Amino acid sequence: MEELHEIDLNDYVDYHMTFLSHAGGEEGVSVRYFLSDQGTLHAKVRFGERSMGPPGHVHGGAMATVLDEAMGIACFFRMLPVVTMSLNIQFLRMVPVGTEAHLETRVEEGEGRDVSVTGRLYNPETGEDFTVASGVYRKLEMERFGPSMKNILSRMK
Repeated sequence: MEELHEIDLNDYVDYHMTFLSHAGGEEGVSVRYFLSDQGTLHAKVRFGERSMGPPGHVHGGAMATVLDEAMGIACFFRMLPVVTMSLNIQFLRMVPVGTEAHLETRVEEGEGRDVSVTGRLYNPETGEDFTVASGVYRKLEMERFGPSMKNILSRMK
């Protein structure tokens, strides 16, 4: 079994300024990230009341946002500065509000500038998938992300 180490994204980037961080707090979406010894990114995600879509259940957009963010972050921790090109989401089971789901990612570097990434949001008690995603992420030159990118990537080494 992979050993996981919790990471604080604020150690690498101004995470409190990101899109998903504004959905956080007890009533929103909160995410705790973990890196395995093998370099795969995992997370524990809690969906609060403000993440509701269908009555009593999490909005699909909240699940998609969490997966997209985690899949992109997984690339950054592999020293791959990327942006999302395409994202395919399959919603398999409804997630009750208040659920703590687990998330895992896999990154496969391909030919050229494209990186394939998969992610799954699942029930940690049963192992059943709530939502699965696959995406293509495009590698960009560090300069495209601004002057702070070299600093961020140097902290990830």
